[in-house]
Amino acid sequence: MSTAPSPDTPRPNWMNGLHWDVSPPFRVEWLSTIPVQFSWVHHLKNSCNDGLAVLVGKDGQEIDPSCGRELLRIMRAEYEKKKAFVSGPGGVSHGRDRNTNTLGGRGGDYVKQENFD
Repeated sequence: MSTAPSPDTPRPNWMNGLHWDVSPPFRVEWLSTIPVQFSWVHHLKNSCNDGLAVLVGKDGQEIDPSCGRELLRIMRAEYEKKKAFVSGPGGVSHGRDRNTNTLGGRGGDYVKQENFD
């Protein structure tokens, strides 16, 4: 979160369809959206989400500090690897990874299925 929840923060359009009490909106600043392979983070469990795998979080899901530190370590290593791959010697592009089995924040390939019956 880059701001605390506040009634002064404009409500996004998608909130207009909510029919239950929610906290006031807040702003989020995405510091990184680097995709990482599922296999690198599937072992990470998030105590802030009932001990489920970190892959099962929704947008805005809080992550406990130790899980978050490890996730950031993995993301940083992947960022450094991709930076070296894409900007090789002399800044020449060497292509890009087309791995389809990745977790990339918004729009990632993993979606938790839920029943609302």
